[in-house]
Parts: sequence; structure tokens; C-alpha cells
Amino acid sequence: MKGLILAAGRGTRLRPLTHTRPKPAIRVAGRPIIHYAVENLLEAGVREIGVVVSPETERDLKVALAGYPVRSVIQEEPQGLAHAVDVARGFLGESPFVLYLGDNLFQKGIRRFLEAFKPGVSAVIALVRVEDPRQFGVAVLEGNRVVRLLEKPKDPPSDLAVAGVYVFSPEVLEVVRGLKPSARGELEITDVNRLYLEQGNLAVEVMSRGTAWLDTGTHQSMIEASNFIQIIEQRQGLKIACLEEIAYRRGWISAEGLQQQASALIKTGYGQYLQKVLEGY
Repeated sequence: MKGLILAAGRGTRLRPLTHTRPKPAIRVAGRPIIHYAVENLLEAGVREIGVVVSPETERDLKVALAGYPVRSVIQEEPQGLAHAVDVARGFLGESPFVLYLGDNLFQKGIRRFLEAFKPGVSAVIALVRVEDPRQFGVAVLEGNRVVRLLEKPKDPPSDLAVAGVYVFSPEVLEVVRGLKPSARGELEITDVNRLYLEQGNLAVEVMSRGTAWLDTGTHQSMIEASNFIQIIEQRQGLKIACLEEIAYRRGWISAEGLQQQASALIKTGYGQYLQKVLEGY
């Protein structure tokens, strides 16, 4: 299983903040937003991670992810989520993969969505109940089965929004190759999911009540995400999206490697936290 993080968007809803750096590189609770996506993938056991960037965002995202084993994939123009999958086919190869929107944060991780990807399933979509679903793709269920998918409906028939994580089989690369641009000139991931819906091999996983899904697409939602993460970290004394800690605890880097990271940042709270991890915290 591979991971593909989409981070090529221009972040127009966050301007003027995104005039100086791309949205995934902006910090939420002290860390670039994209670190939370990488954390969710690593915690789910996904180690091969690609990041779709634009020529304008590539440099800033390379800085934000310096030292982490991720591969950049260039999307010259933002032509839709499905187009981003298409340009990443060289990285994806014949592997199933998680498609992760780089501005999303999932409080309890994404492992359950990967577990829903079983034989006979071509795609898994994550759903979450929201107060105003007009800003999102919306799904209509009958029991546990999806019967309709709509893109940002003006009069939503349900409160189940499609969250920013999907799991696909490698055959999706042939599906996106056959797509035609939508009315807004993009290759839509919703069209891919509709095709799988018609074929009967689209699975759905609804996030449980009380589980937080944070979409940092507006100034207000970024503030809310920062406050949410800060409260958890202060109460627990643990860092969220501490990629060095994840790699160390899973045996992907040695104690010596973590010590180097801690020593380089020892004058900061982050470096002091890494030192505590080394000491068995």
C-alpha cells in the first residue's frame, strides 16, 4: 500500500496568507499542515509516500518535508484530483494506494479506512456527518450501501460529507485515463467514485460520532484545528504529528538518528520533546 498526498492547490480561499507559501506548508499548532497527513499515513503502516506538488509549491514543500522519505510528483496545472492521480502513475505503479488531501486532519487516524479495503472492493470513501454539507461532496446511503454521490449540492439530501481520504485499487489508473473533463474543466474524483458505485465495488466507512475531521481550507478552520491540537497536546503531554517519534518507535530510525534530530533542536520545545522520547517518555 502506497500513499499519495495532494498538495498542488493554490489555496485561493486562504489568501492573502497563501501569497507567501502554499497551504500545506503553513503551520498549524507549530507544524506544517502536511505533517499531519504524513503522520496519518505512517501510523497506518504506509511507508511509501508521494506528494503531488505544483511548480510553484514544490520548493516550499520540499523544505517542509526535508529529511522525510517522500517523493515529489509535479502537476503542472491544477486539473482536478483525478488528474493528480493520473500524473502520479509512475510513482503508484501496480500498488493499491491511499489518496489523501493534504489539508485534512483526522483525529483518530485512517487505519480503519485501509481495513475496509478488502477483496472485491475497488475503492473506499470516508464519510463524516457535517452541519453544512453544501461545501463538500455528499453521499446518500441506504443501510451501509451508497446509492448516490453529489458534488457540492445546493440542497443536500444528506449530511454525510465525503472526507479527504480515499483508498483505491491500481485499476483506477485506467479509469482516470478514460475520464472526460467536467463543466469546470477538471477530471473529477467524484466521477471515478460514481463509476465504482455503478459497478457495485465502492465501499464506505462512516466516521463514528465524536471523531474529529478537520478541513483546514479556511482561516477559521485553521484556527479551530490549531486550538484543537493544542488542547490535546497540553492535556496529554504528547506531540501530534511528531514524525521523528513515529519513525523511532516503529524502528525506522535508530536512537542515534533521533539523538541527532533532538540535539539539533534542543533549544526548542520540539527538540526537548524528542529528547524525552529518547529517555523513554
